[in-house]
Amino acid sequence: MNENSFGSFWEHLEELRIVLINIAWIIIAGVLLSFIFHDSNARFLQKPLNISSGGIQTVEISHKRTLNSSDENLIWQLPFGAEQKSLFKAVLKDPNHQIYMIFPEGYIDWETAQQPLLLLSPMEGLSTAFKLSLWMGILGTSPLWLYLIFKFIAPALHRREKLLVFPFFLLSFIFILLGLTFAYCVTLPLANQYLFNFNDQLGINRWSLAFYMDYTTLLLLSNALAFEIFAIILLLVHYRLLKAYQMKSKRRHVIVAAFILGAILTPPDIISQLLLALPLILLYEMTIIYSYLRDWMGVFYRREVGLSERS
Repeated sequence: MNENSFGSFWEHLEELRIVLINIAWIIIAGVLLSFIFHDSNARFLQKPLNISSGGIQTVEISHKRTLNSSDENLIWQLPFGAEQKSLFKAVLKDPNHQIYMIFPEGYIDWETAQQPLLLLSPMEGLSTAFKLSLWMGILGTSPLWLYLIFKFIAPALHRREKLLVFPFFLLSFIFILLGLTFAYCVTLPLANQYLFNFNDQLGINRWSLAFYMDYTTLLLLSNALAFEIFAIILLLVHYRLLKAYQMKSKRRHVIVAAFILGAILTPPDIISQLLLALPLILLYEMTIIYSYLRDWMGVFYRREVGLSERS
């Protein structure tokens, strides 16, 4: 190793150190921002618990009254997520922040929907909020730190390789969003319904906040990871590195792998495993169809070019 290459190595190492520090700061900022809104994030992830079918109602409505028993006017803010039902000798001063003025002997009746999630230790709420903020901070800032990684490796890539990286990142981001959306809108509500009914036959459903958030985060991330795998497969098909006949020959293996992946990445219940495995199989079949269409369009294009050259 000559002196120039040795110096270049340390320069690249210093650039990598700066990139990693910047990534760390971006993630820390994302985590702190997520922690500021940890209550909203937790309520958002608890929405799939709002099950109301078959006599099941997991939402508990709490009715409360705030009374001004003093001789002076009271400035009072409605808690986040609560709904004002009635008031007496009180006026709304700030609609944006739900701030009221309650006159002496006045009151406000309000209610809030609370999920029956238990806190089993003094630190459970804080630790759960931090873990949730950590995951949201990493995922929320992913476009920024992925861009820094791409900017660092870009000088070592050829022009064609650079053109492939952008579609990969874009398609990966789209499929991650699809996986998260599918898990939130389909997998979680159905899995919660199934597990609630199953547990109801054995005992009283009283779920812990920490366990529920861990379970929800696992389902969200597993769906995002599974959908990301098919983003890679779709790109391989698009650039003709993977053919339809190759995918058809491996169909049985993929079906088995999808169910194994569903068993590994989801909680140990049949519904969650099926709700992850079946979309993966459907995506695989759609990718095969896309491969056929891509090949057919390529043949059609070559024929058109050949006819135009002959004429």
